[in-house]
Amino acid sequence: MSALEPIPSERFKKFLSHVLCEERGTRFGRAIYWRYDLKYPIQFRDDMIVPVIQIRSVLKSLGMTQEQYLDILSRIK
Repeated sequence: MSALEPIPSERFKKFLSHVLCEERGTRFGRAIYWRYDLKYPIQFRDDMIVPVIQIRSVLKSLGMTQEQYLDILSRIK
């Protein structure tokens, strides 16, 4: 993968766990994740594909680059 692509929510959850975000449950069909250094929780639709625009928003919140994200995703199965 060389560019951002929409991914299934299950794979996105694995990515968030890898970067030390903890799941705080679901609310209204949206998964909620938290990390100690975030001002706001990360939320995304739990039952579908996570769109690129939402991935970019999460990366901005986490202070990560697209390259770091893609590197981590390539190591996660």
